[in-house]
Formats: sequence, C-alpha cells, structure tokens
Amino acid sequence: MAKYWGKMKGYTPWPCTLSSKTATTADVEFFGTGETATLPLSALVAWQDGLSSGLDRKSKAKSFVQAVAAAAEGDATGASPKKKVNKTQQITSFFAAKTQPKKSKASPKASPKAALADHQQAFVQPGRRGSSGKAAKAAKASPKSAAPKRSQRTSPRASPRRSPKAPAAAEEKEDEEEEADSGDDSNDEEAEAEAEAEAEAEAEAEAGNGDDNNDSDNYDDDDDDDDDDEPSDYVKLREANLRRNQAMLAQLNVQRLAQVIGPQPKKKRVAARGLGPARAPKEPVVRRVSRRVQGLDSDGQKLADNFKEPSALAMTSAGSAYYDRERPEGDFDLVVLEIKKKKRGYVEEDSDEEAAAKAAAKLSSDAAIIASLSALPAPSAKNSGAALSHAAFAKLQLAETDFAKTTSERTYSLAFSPSDTLLVAAGDKYGNVGLFRPDVAGDACVTLFSPHARSASMLKFDSRDHNRLYSSSFDNSVRVMDLNASKSVEVWRGDEDDLLTHCAIDEERHALLLAYNDGRFAMADIRQKPGQQVTHYQLHDRKIAHTCIPPAGGSELMATSSNDTTVRIWDRRKLDNRQKPVDNTEVHTRAVHGVDFSPDGSKLLTTCYDDRLRVIPVSSSGKMDADGTVEVKHDNQTGRWLTPFKAIWHPTLPGLFAAGCMQQPRRMQLFSVAEGAGGKAQLLSELGRNAELFSTVTSILAFHPTQHMVAGGNSSGKVFVFR
Repeated sequence: MAKYWGKMKGYTPWPCTLSSKTATTADVEFFGTGETATLPLSALVAWQDGLSSGLDRKSKAKSFVQAVAAAAEGDATGASPKKKVNKTQQITSFFAAKTQPKKSKASPKASPKAALADHQQAFVQPGRRGSSGKAAKAAKASPKSAAPKRSQRTSPRASPRRSPKAPAAAEEKEDEEEEADSGDDSNDEEAEAEAEAEAEAEAEAEAGNGDDNNDSDNYDDDDDDDDDDEPSDYVKLREANLRRNQAMLAQLNVQRLAQVIGPQPKKKRVAARGLGPARAPKEPVVRRVSRRVQGLDSDGQKLADNFKEPSALAMTSAGSAYYDRERPEGDFDLVVLEIKKKKRGYVEEDSDEEAAAKAAAKLSSDAAIIASLSALPAPSAKNSGAALSHAAFAKLQLAETDFAKTTSERTYSLAFSPSDTLLVAAGDKYGNVGLFRPDVAGDACVTLFSPHARSASMLKFDSRDHNRLYSSSFDNSVRVMDLNASKSVEVWRGDEDDLLTHCAIDEERHALLLAYNDGRFAMADIRQKPGQQVTHYQLHDRKIAHTCIPPAGGSELMATSSNDTTVRIWDRRKLDNRQKPVDNTEVHTRAVHGVDFSPDGSKLLTTCYDDRLRVIPVSSSGKMDADGTVEVKHDNQTGRWLTPFKAIWHPTLPGLFAAGCMQQPRRMQLFSVAEGAGGKAQLLSELGRNAELFSTVTSILAFHPTQHMVAGGNSSGKVFVFR
C-alpha cells in the first residue's frame, strides 16, 4: 500500500494512501479520517518514515498524530529508508518549492525550523497577491476562514466536495493547542524564525502585483497550475477554425471575384401606364358627438321620416366609404358609368345626373373610346385553340407594354376576351371594372367603369357573344356589359344585405348559380326580370367561397367550396335543405376558397388554406375519388391585404393549371398534370421569376381561351399579361 504526504490548500500536509491515478491527478484517502479527495500529482510527495517530526513540533493536534501513527502502522512493506537524511530540510524544500515558486527564497542564514515555519504559514494561507501580514496571521489563526468560497474557486482540483473535512477540524484543534502552548515555547531560535517569516511575508505583500487585488482573482498562480500557460482546447479549436477560414477565403479569391463582377447596374425604370393612384382629398378631422338618440344627424339637422339605419354588414366594416356607395339599379349607358380620371390623381364616380351631364358634354372623346371597344372583331379560325401546347406556355414573356394599373383597388376577378383583339377585364374591391388593351398606346389603354357598389367577385365573357361581359358583386347584383350597345344591363338584383360571394353562369340553361356568405345557395333565370323571387338552399354551414360547373356543358352537376373545410358536388335538379350532396370530400383541413372543374369535367382543382393544391378525380356521376387525390404543396397564406389565391384550369387545354405564388422572387406558377388516373402534378414554368418588370404577388389569374397568354392581377389593381 503506497503512502504519500498529500498537500491541500489551506491545510497541513496530511498522510494519505493512493487509491487510483491518471496522467495528471490521483484519488487519495487520508489516514485517521477516512476522507477522500482528488489531488494533482504535483501535490503528492513520497512517504518517508520520520518526515512528520519537523511538522509534529507545530502540529500537535491529536488527529494529526493519530493519522501519522496510522500511516506508520499501515505500512505493509515495513521498509525503512536506506540512508539517513535531514527530514526537516527535505520536506521543507519540497513544499516551499511547490507553493512559492515566484517568491523570494528564505534567507540562507535561516535555520531549518524557520524555513519550516515559513512553509507552514504558506500552507495555512494560500498565496494571495497583495495580502497583508495581518491577513496572513488571521488566516493562520483560522484555517476555515482562509479557505476560498465556492464561487471563488477556479480550479477543479480543489473542489470543496472532495476536500477532507477532518484535516480542517484537526487544524482548528491544533491552533487552539498551539495558542495554549505558545507561552511554553521559549525557544529563541524558533521565535526569531517566525519573526523573520512574518517580516518576509509582509515585504512580499507590499511588493505583490496590484493588478491581482480584485475579487475576481483571489488566488496566486502556483506551480500546481503550471499547465494553465498552455492554450486551452477551446483556444486551439478557435485558432484552427480561423486558419481554415482564411485558407478558404484565399482559395475562393473573393477580392478578385468582386473586381470581376463589378457594381450592379441600376434597375431600369419604366414609366407607369393606365390609372394613377387614387388619392382621396384630405378632410379635416372633426370630433363629433352622436345625436342619433335625439333624432338628429351628425350636422344637427333633423333626420328624414324615411331614414333607414345602415345594415349590420355596413356597421361592422371599418371603411365607411366602401358601404356609403349606392348600388346602381336599372340599365345605364357606359358613358354614364365610366369613371373620369384626373391626371394620375384622385378618381371620382360620375353616376348622378350632374355627372351624366358632364359626361354628355364630353361625348366626343368618350364616345370614341366606347366605339373602339364596340369594334372588337370576332375570334378567327386561326385562333381556335387547336395549336395550344404546354411547352409554348412555359416560354411566355412579359414586355414593357404588357402591364398597367387597370383598377383603382385590389383585384378580385379577371377575364380574357375571346376576341382577336387583346382585351383583359379586371374587377376590384369597390365594384369597378377596368378594361385593359395592352396594344393601345398611352393611358388610353385602360378604360374604367363602375357598375357595382361592392367587390366585383366574378367576370366572364359570354362564350357566344364576345362583346358581352357578365359581372357579379358583393352587393347582390349581376350585370352584363354590352360593348356593342354601349350599355350596362341589370340581370339580377337581390336584397343588398345578402352578400353574394360568387356566381357561376350556365349559358346553355340560362341559369345564374348564386353562392352567399352564410352558406346559402340560389338559382335564378337570366331571362327573367331583376328582383325575381328565388328559393334559397342551405348547402353549407359557413360561407360558400366558390362555385363552378363543368365547362363542357350538358351536365347538371355543380361543385361548391366552403369555409367549413368541405368540397361538395351537387345535382342541381335535386337540391333541398337536407344538405345531401352527390358526394362530399373531407380531405381538406382548413377553409377551401377555390374550386374549378377541368375542361372535360373529370377533375376538380381546389385551393385550401392548409397550403395545398389538390387535383381530385371525379366520375361522370359526380363521385370523387379521394384516394386518387394528387396534392401539391403550395403556400396559400395570403394574409389580410392580398386577395386569396384561386388556382384555375386552362379552359380548353387539358392538364394545365395556374396559381399565384408567395415565394421570392415573385412569380406565377404553371403546373402540368398527366392524363389518366393517378397522374402527378409537375411544375411546368414559373413566369416572371427572373423578370425585371415583375415583382408582385398576383392572386387572381386568367387564361386566354385560344392563345398562349396568361394574365394576373395584384392587390394594387395592376394587370400583367404574359404572352
């Protein structure tokens, strides 16, 4: 059993035995107490019998004496030193060298006992730079107070959990006995040595480094931490990373690349065309007090006898200007409904008699515009759509003249005219309908009308007469703009408090399919007079966002999408309030705000807020194959200020559909779906992704029925045509 003298900061060297060791530390067990600790190898000195004699003079605690005796008895080898050495000088020189490598050595004239006293003082009070002689005496008198606090310990070698408690107790008892016997120790030589050691400690304290007097560095750097001069593993790793990064930058030759690339050219600025931004005149803010309970209006005037309270829908709206607009009723000349434009400024509506008189006074210029619209040629045989292909749509481009501000507010609907003359119609949030002709020069390329008082939710050119444009609105009205007759004709009018969210038109059966905000549905006949009584059916529990019919015709099927997360197919001949559709799919997890039949009616395309576009196979009887659904991940979170996306099929070319996109850089996405069951949807093209002229989100899209063209409208009323 190997025995050692173990050094602990703040304690007298204590006999111990070695349990285990590593390259730098050793686990030891102290004799007499049974405590264990982990010490650096530099804090251990090999055991020699009799080495305690020099310390025994100053360490009279019974526990220390018992520990030394136990160590002597526990010597299994019984070996004695081969030669006699000066035990006091040996242990003094060892511990003095270990604890005070940077301090001045003891005077050569000092006796071994004086050197031993100096050594004991260093053990009781660990070397503190800048500590005074009085502090050293206080630490010597109370070894526990000299021990560092847990928050001050910086070396894991002196962890308080591993420090032996018995040696500390022995030191306290030893000091008590030492004070009791201090009067009996009259050895002048020892007293002289102690005096010299104290004087030397005070001199060293005065000459100590002043930089180490703060609380963050309470301990001296003794030889136990000689390895602290080497860089830590973290510093080595950091330096290696710096060298690696510098080598990588040198290899990439970044500075040379910057010189080759040079400054980026400035983006070309293209003059805006069409309508200017709508700037309403600023009105002074006046603090008003409601006088409604007094029967007075806000100006203090008595209310009319036939005064009608605003509808609940209008009262919940933040924008009163939106609901203050009166719904046009009856038939009007397009000149009356046309909105006059100041030079790229505020626009106002000329819908009353005075405005109509102004419009009539300018009939020469306005009539020319209307006449140019009425002269749209019919579709020619070469534009029958027979030569359309997916590959040609992937190569569409945007020219400087192919976009303009067409409406004054956010785009809600879009439609291409089937005529050979390029014409795009756009409906906005305030019920305005703008006609954009990209091939016309200047601001005359845009003509704006105001046939509705609320959002224009649907636009559709008559497939049999390309000069007739149907439009529906949230104000629960449907109108048709006849460009040949320069008239706006009212087709349907219902209760203005009922919010008409969408309308589909079955031209073959002269039917209007009306979907409402509360989940109701109604059908009206185009040939009857406006205001006819219709039957409403409760098809959904929440808002019907969209409705559609197969484009090929000859079918009584109809599809609806709703905010209640369902898409349903109905037989229009069997509608009732029992909500029994032909089929109902629940593959969607959030509101479905878009649904569209493919050209042959064999597939449904849905747009859902769960960030999915879905292609659902549909049988001729109206049954949906949920297992054969093809999903496309697509960000549909348009937020509050953008119109919700509504993916659409091409009206005549099978397997091609388009959708808006939220990704940067901005783009319009075209997808191709393979024919047959289980056909996957693949991204065909991303129009405008790298175009300098395109940097916006186009929520509403439209295909030209017979030519390779795609149009998109954004939230500011601009229309972009890729061709």
